[in-house]
Amino acid sequence: MPVTLYHLNPETERIGVCKAERSRGSEQRCPFGSYNPHFGSQEEAQSYYENELEAEYGLFGEVSSSAELSLQRDAVARRLNLLSRDTLRSMVEERWLREGWTEEETEERMASGAPFYVNYGRDQEITLELRDESTQRTFTKGACSVLAHELSRTTGWPVAVFTDPNFKGAWQGHVAVRTPDGRYLDATGVTDTPTKPFGAKGESWVEEEMDTAGLVARLGRPRADGSNEFSGLPLLERFTAAKLTYDLLDSEGLLKD
Repeated sequence: MPVTLYHLNPETERIGVCKAERSRGSEQRCPFGSYNPHFGSQEEAQSYYENELEAEYGLFGEVSSSAELSLQRDAVARRLNLLSRDTLRSMVEERWLREGWTEEETEERMASGAPFYVNYGRDQEITLELRDESTQRTFTKGACSVLAHELSRTTGWPVAVFTDPNFKGAWQGHVAVRTPDGRYLDATGVTDTPTKPFGAKGESWVEEEMDTAGLVARLGRPRADGSNEFSGLPLLERFTAAKLTYDLLDSEGLLKD
């Protein structure tokens, strides 16, 4: 009987099914080599790699489920265990080199602050600067749910999902978090009124409040490998979302020393 195992594809930075055929009495070698560990489920693989990355870099930290989380700067920093900017830049450089850029071209791109492609549902461009135009466009018109998910995990504040009730077809809308004073927080900052839902035609919006589990159930579109929009993010995208979460909270004066 064939055995299904999961591993990390080092080319895509995603966890998925190993294509090597395995059955009792025979085994085909994994194309990524025997050094790449294999697991019986995607959840096991995800946990293993997050623990490995936590030990090597420090990033994910312990996520609080409390809605009364204190946003002390050191508490949030410990919770995210943020990667340094140098580490993030080196990960971007590694991706560019893997995609065929020469070392000289990569150095020039990094020096010029050129955006890099990410995979938040579809190829989009962002930089490591929250206020950059390309980053803002990605996190307000396509990946707002990814940033809101990370913000909610970090702060414990509820997610607010906005949709146009008159829109028919594939889901179009916007996702932010609700701050304790009743305002909204997304990539644009803290606002009294939410960013207009992407794709909305009118001015009548429906707001749904939920926790991160509800957001995953509502918008975590399943993929063929069993992951969803949040659990299946490549590693660089996960790191970047955490880093931008800290930058956003800091720039809006929401972290207390």
